[in-house]
Amino acid sequence: MPSDRDHILDWAEQGLIADRGLRDALTVAQALPGPQHWRRFLDRLLLWLGVVSLGAGVIFFFAYNWDALGRFGKLALAQLPILACLLAIWRAGLDSPTGKAAVLLASLLVGALFALIGQIYQTGADTYQLFVAWAGAILPWTLLARLPALWLLWLVLVHVALALYLRHFGLDWGWPGLDEPSLLPHALIDLAALIAWELAGARGVRGFDRPWGPRVIATAAGAALTWMALLWIYGFGASTGAAALWLLWLLASAAVYLRWRRDLYMLAVLALAVIVAVVTALISWVFDAVLDSPGGLMLAGLVGIGMSAVAAVWLRRLANAEIQA
Repeated sequence: MPSDRDHILDWAEQGLIADRGLRDALTVAQALPGPQHWRRFLDRLLLWLGVVSLGAGVIFFFAYNWDALGRFGKLALAQLPILACLLAIWRAGLDSPTGKAAVLLASLLVGALFALIGQIYQTGADTYQLFVAWAGAILPWTLLARLPALWLLWLVLVHVALALYLRHFGLDWGWPGLDEPSLLPHALIDLAALIAWELAGARGVRGFDRPWGPRVIATAAGAALTWMALLWIYGFGASTGAAALWLLWLLASAAVYLRWRRDLYMLAVLALAVIVAVVTALISWVFDAVLDSPGGLMLAGLVGIGMSAVAAVWLRRLANAEIQA
């Protein structure tokens, strides 16, 4: 839903609020960030940057001092930060910002620990098995923490494990990672994750009520599905089923984010996918004979510009209708 700040800015754009009174209106509505808001933002930003820096620091420490450390020293130094994170969670609580940062850091360090064990003892495990074990080990923490960033990390681990599995057994064809057999499983995983995330958010499950998580997943799924549709358009080995799945995704997403839960970002992603697919189809099927001439390239560009303008006007009208409602 639009915030008070969105309403005021829209009224100012319509001329209902004079330019000199815009700041006063934002101040009265408490739509401008105050000192406490900036302190909270900087506090959280430094906390999460510190988590990422600590995780990277541990990994680089092992890489730089590998020959100088003994086997048990390496294992001890890898496990002590994890124990420290668990202690911080126990003291601060899992729902506190410190606890959430600690569980995310511990999840990152688990991967470093598994890689260290595999390197020291030469277990012979394939690379994809490392990411499977990593994802399985942090799954209980992910379920308990209900932290969107941790869920996205877990989803990334699943994707990496799947990509390495397909590569290991030679199940991907053509360009590595850019053909239908490689992209289709990833797209299906993202679609399942998106549906589960939206259903959890609709039920009010803590941690799933923020929109940026499903937006990231939907963008990844849309990119994979659109790329498969482009492969089908150009005849590069993608099946008709991949194009049909792309069309089904468009229609279902439009129905969900236009009727059930209005989300302009999601609709913008759908509009971009349609523009890319239509311009690509016109280039491949209609303008291919004249693309060597400047006129053909100009015509294809004009079609893309025209569709982008129509999409922008449509999204703007939806935004205005939502604000007025």
